[in-house]
Amino acid sequence: MIVFKTYSQDELRFVKMDKSIDRQLLLEARDIMNILKIKVRSTLRFDGQIELSIKKGSHYLDASFNNNFGNDFLAEYDVNRVYKAPFLIITELCLNISNKTKDTTVFYYTRARETIVHELTHYLQASFDMTKVDPKSNLKGYISEPTEFEAFSVGAYYFLQHTNKNELTRIMGLNIGLTDKCKILINTFYKLIYPRIDYIFKV
Repeated sequence: MIVFKTYSQDELRFVKMDKSIDRQLLLEARDIMNILKIKVRSTLRFDGQIELSIKKGSHYLDASFNNNFGNDFLAEYDVNRVYKAPFLIITELCLNISNKTKDTTVFYYTRARETIVHELTHYLQASFDMTKVDPKSNLKGYISEPTEFEAFSVGAYYFLQHTNKNELTRIMGLNIGLTDKCKILINTFYKLIYPRIDYIFKV
């Protein structure tokens, strides 16, 4: 039986990361996961260092999490999985804005950091599934997949926490289930980022 625990800031120091990645983002992702009751892997201390691969020349705020599983551990779908050589691919623009080496607005600064928080959620989360839906043809189906729903929920919470705390407080105070709150978080986030999109989920 797997026992999930809440990691304190001190305990998370054993997570090895490239120094260019702001560790505060890892801690905030973990804290939001706790609030949203998203389980964190109990095997973080056995992972390899999270390395960084910078994608140059892109004009987008984009990142992705990639992993390599240890051969001597359980299958990739198991909550006991270990990432032997995890790494983040981050566009140079996203990293520079996140680390304040490029001037920008608060909106885009928070957006860049949310992008990284989303991917760090994939690193931390206990759940795992291989994405089978193409977001370009079925965005709702893509976001509805368990691991993506968790990561989008955490990212949306993070973004509102740093740009509109009143709206975040309103949503989290609604007398509805946590899943529906997450759907509204994602709807609100997407409306702010892509004004032409009315909503992802009907709640």
